[in-house]
Amino acid sequence: MRSNVADIVGHQVAAFVNHRLSLSLSGPSVELQTIATNASEPLTKSALELGKYKITVNAYAPGIVNTPMVEALVDIAEADMEMYNVAISRLSTRAIEAESQPEEITSIVSYLASKEAHFITGQCITVDGGAVLS
Repeated sequence: MRSNVADIVGHQVAAFVNHRLSLSLSGPSVELQTIATNASEPLTKSALELGKYKITVNAYAPGIVNTPMVEALVDIAEADMEMYNVAISRLSTRAIEAESQPEEITSIVSYLASKEAHFITGQCITVDGGAVLS
């Protein structure tokens, strides 16, 4: 990472925006909570190290997004009733009952990489319609 840092130090806007699975952010399993905790440590450490160079480090964690890949997974899940029920349960417990579109994810990533987000660092923004609340 140090060679990348040297390349971007001094630029007007410098940001790292990482992807995280939102599944690791929620769930009844202690194992999932441990994964989420351990995954946030490198993000926080990087944010602390790179902050002195005015480089922000953040992540986004999308929920289920309406894409061709998700549509294919739904077709597969319909063949496995248990998997299908889990997926339907997760979708039905979101605070906002609407399908997430790819543009909603790209707008968060664009914002985190912009100069307007210069004071946001070490954060993971979950974009899942409130599914992690349930």
